[in-house]
Amino acid sequence: MAKINNSKISTLLHKRSRTNEEEEPPNQKSEKNYHKVNRTTKNNQKLVIFPPDDRETCYSDDILSDNDLKENSPPVYRVSAYLFNYCLVDLVHIATLLKSTIPLIETRLFEEALYVPFHPSIPSVLSKDQNIESKQSSDDFNGKLFIFDYGVAVFWGLSEKDEIDICRALIPLSLKPVEPSLFQTDNLMYHIHDSHSKSGIYNDIITLKSSPSTKTFLTLSHALAQSVKLALFEDLVQQSIDATSGIPKQLAEEGNVFLSREEITKLIGELFSVRINVNLVSNVLDTPEFFWNQPNLERLYLAARSYLEVSQRVAVLNQRVSVISDLLQMLRDHSTNHHATSLELIVIVLIFMSVVVGVVEIVIFMRNSHCK
Repeated sequence: MAKINNSKISTLLHKRSRTNEEEEPPNQKSEKNYHKVNRTTKNNQKLVIFPPDDRETCYSDDILSDNDLKENSPPVYRVSAYLFNYCLVDLVHIATLLKSTIPLIETRLFEEALYVPFHPSIPSVLSKDQNIESKQSSDDFNGKLFIFDYGVAVFWGLSEKDEIDICRALIPLSLKPVEPSLFQTDNLMYHIHDSHSKSGIYNDIITLKSSPSTKTFLTLSHALAQSVKLALFEDLVQQSIDATSGIPKQLAEEGNVFLSREEITKLIGELFSVRINVNLVSNVLDTPEFFWNQPNLERLYLAARSYLEVSQRVAVLNQRVSVISDLLQMLRDHSTNHHATSLELIVIVLIFMSVVVGVVEIVIFMRNSHCK
């Protein structure tokens, strides 16, 4: 695993940037330049307690004691999620490719996800690039990789270089890949604490009890993957906001907007596409099928989803889309009325010209009759 040597978890967030710079390979863009998930829990002190198996889900705003966070802190590892593809990924093909090339690897297919224990040869296997450096440290085999069929990869215990290498290697296997510079990403930390009475998330640090199962990691990965997928739609809506932010001021100052009906219709179509993807097509709102057969893990998933503010962000996203849609609908109505007014003026002008022509013809006819 990619260990982060830190004696006090309370100072981890301040040291994280320095650690990333040390791990960053030369001439390779660090994740700090990627598109980060926008959530308030990155900046405030929020605690979500994971529910025990025999109780209802419970959330708390209390802060863990300093002793819990500082004394006898276990090693801390990275957990990161990347959006590398815009549409569906063939998980069966990836599993078959890995199994045929790395016989000892034990992949496992779940609903909507593929679990892969990390092997240092994975990047070169996926990309067919034998020049990719393969580490031989025994710790590397303890890392975990979850690939979701909607184009998100979640890594547990890997270095940033390994994460980026695998994401880049997955690009050729994607139908609509994301450019590496446009990766949507979210980065947290986790540790396993044998003496901890509770497990939960605090300040982007996940605390797990001893010997967590693969399904526990998968459950938390589902929430992280949905959060990163949602970040894509948030960016798309933000682009629409940036494109339309000057329209109200222009309307107030000039009383008109210099957008064609076609441009307005395209903007409306893009917004409805985002809304449909969030609410109908993608898995951002739905509880994954995995939890239909694992109801005991659903409460853990909901707790992690609550910390990542998925439901609140979806509500805000839909509200923003509604406001922009109302604005664009008003512009389209204005454009339609303006077009109808123009047509009416054209009709009036044509009628006037017909009357003028008719009057001229009558005058000419009367003059000719008088002359005879």
